[in-house]
Amino acid sequence: MTPTKSLFTAFRPYLAAILLIVMAAALRLWPMQSLELRAVWVTFYPAVMIAALYGGIYCGLLATSLSCFIVLFLWPIFVDRPFIRDFGDWLSLDVFLIAGIGLSIIAESMLRALKRAISAKEQAETANKAKSTFLSNMSHELLTPLNAVLGFSRLMQKSPDVTQEQSVNLNIISHSGEHLLNLINNILDMIKIESGRIVLEEEVTDLRKLILEIKSLMSLKASEKDLQFSDELSQDLPANILVDAGKLRQILINLIGNAIKFTNNGGIKLSVSHSKTETAKKVRLRFEVEDTGAGIPEDDLNKIFTAFVQLHNQDNKEAGTGLGLAICEQNVKLMGGEIGVKSTIGKGSVFHFEIPVSVHEKTNEKVIRKQSGVLRLADGEKIYSILIAEDQFENRLLLLKLLEPLGLTIYSAENGKEAVDSFQQFNPDLILMDIRMPVMDGIEATRQIRLTQAGMHTKIIALTAHALADERVVMLEAGCDDFIRKPYSSSEIFDALKNHLGVKFIYDEQLSPVSDRTELLLPDDLKKLSQQIRKELIHSAELLDEQRCMDVIRQIATVNQQLGEKLTRMVKDLQYQEILSAIEKINVKIPG
Repeated sequence: MTPTKSLFTAFRPYLAAILLIVMAAALRLWPMQSLELRAVWVTFYPAVMIAALYGGIYCGLLATSLSCFIVLFLWPIFVDRPFIRDFGDWLSLDVFLIAGIGLSIIAESMLRALKRAISAKEQAETANKAKSTFLSNMSHELLTPLNAVLGFSRLMQKSPDVTQEQSVNLNIISHSGEHLLNLINNILDMIKIESGRIVLEEEVTDLRKLILEIKSLMSLKASEKDLQFSDELSQDLPANILVDAGKLRQILINLIGNAIKFTNNGGIKLSVSHSKTETAKKVRLRFEVEDTGAGIPEDDLNKIFTAFVQLHNQDNKEAGTGLGLAICEQNVKLMGGEIGVKSTIGKGSVFHFEIPVSVHEKTNEKVIRKQSGVLRLADGEKIYSILIAEDQFENRLLLLKLLEPLGLTIYSAENGKEAVDSFQQFNPDLILMDIRMPVMDGIEATRQIRLTQAGMHTKIIALTAHALADERVVMLEAGCDDFIRKPYSSSEIFDALKNHLGVKFIYDEQLSPVSDRTELLLPDDLKKLSQQIRKELIHSAELLDEQRCMDVIRQIATVNQQLGEKLTRMVKDLQYQEILSAIEKINVKIPG
């Protein structure tokens, strides 16, 4: 800004005040000349007020002073006699002065309050930007190595050379890694919520199937404390709804998990009912999680949904991060609903929430096929070339070990610049592009590749540990065809090849669509299995991990083929709860 322009900016409010008073005085000449000596101050009050509101106290005082000067000394321009003639006129002048000063002071206070509000808003935006930067950095730094931990442990579990003891140890590593992933995601979710960077990702969901999955997951946790876990579903529940299934699952698992954690006797019940019909395609569903725990003191009920707050009467051994209920509340609000709790000391608590959902009459029947069972390319398939652009050696090696057994041609690059050079040299069919890399990041590398004629037809899949949903927009705008979030599973990598290249595979198990039949599994069927096998089957069913279940079932089939076939059908039909119930009825304590 030039000195002249800066000087004009500084004096602009005062120039505006002078111009306002001149315009007000001009009104006394026309069209208000008929007023003559009457109501002289009426002309100047609005001008003083506007000047004060625009420029603050000094502009208001300047406008007030100019008004008095015009009335006292320039009256011959307007009338043939002075405006101020007697005591009453002087009194009106005093009132005008007091009013002008008061208006100026009030206007100054308002302007300062506005500046403070603007400054607070800017600070909040800066803080949110800092949170977003922290979120991006932390998600990358935490999830990238965790991707290697989970990826290699899963990869080793599939190896035929793994011993029983090694398999148990790998299960422990996987479970611990998944638990750590859950904790990291909770913290990142809280930061995203506070930054206003979390959005709904709605999809058509089978409501009863979702409840069944949650029941299968939580029943074993309840049984480990000798608690009963039951559900009560209204008959009029819609079959398929449009909802953010991930957030709904997260809310229910948090509420049920807390109920189990703080209940020592009795049980937990999940109730789902049709609360209200808003339109033909829009309804409200009510979810209740009731427990028979110790209850929550009334003074603590208004604090339980606050982040990082834990109740003093909780056992330290059961303490968590204090984020679960805060995330539940924020997710329910994001979904357009409300959450609450009722509790009675000594009798238990009932957490309840209602959310609006859209009803869908039909859903696409999907073939459930775990791509982790991929053996090789189908006969006659083209040998595609894949470029892996990944700066982390462990993650680059993980992708190599996943893809090399398929017979694909694999190239690798350690940064974005190498990725561009390798693309120009080898012209691969598909690029797995890590976003954050040294020298040149994946976004810029993608842009440069897309500028070439050959790059317009190459499929580029972004690999990212970034946690913000709007970052995918940047990736897609740069030219990425899709993205896979770390930590990823082998099935996601194989799905990318299938969806973007049309690759066909030979699978370990060819699975069929889910049917409605229910297998009858008796406890006697499982009694002859070793305690270790039952334990592994429980852990696999609890996680709803089909591949792990199938690995255990193959071991069972070597000694009891008929039971192996029955368990295979049950896993294909998602009958995890039936498997868990049959094991529980054996009444053999299996160490956790």
